[in-house]
Amino acid sequence: MLPEIYKRLGIDISITPLLGKRAQFEAKTGLKHGETMRIFSYGTETPSTARVPTPYYYLETMVFIRKDSKKKIEFVEDLKKYHIVKVRGVKYTNNITKGMKFAEDMDRLVSAGLADVALTNRIDGLVHSV
Repeated sequence: MLPEIYKRLGIDISITPLLGKRAQFEAKTGLKHGETMRIFSYGTETPSTARVPTPYYYLETMVFIRKDSKKKIEFVEDLKKYHIVKVRGVKYTNNITKGMKFAEDMDRLVSAGLADVALTNRIDGLVHSV
């Protein structure tokens, strides 16, 4: 979508998928001109970049629990009571779970009852049906 938006403005761009840390390194060092789909704190962590607001997309991080669970989570603080799993390398979930215990293999661990809560974006969580 982004290349088409810029094309209509008369600007040709190409987007190369990279792992998060690699993409950040390439933007910081000037190997790439920038990045897409980054959280707000990215601008602080990478001061050599300029934030350009993008109103055409967003991701929602959500809590997923087993259907038979009686757990109730309304605030970030509520997460501290549970064994949390998350997708590795996602800055936003890294930020909100800093100092909390978690594991990695999200859908398997929650489905098996080995973890209480899964944190991921809405689309991935619904696809995995945790």
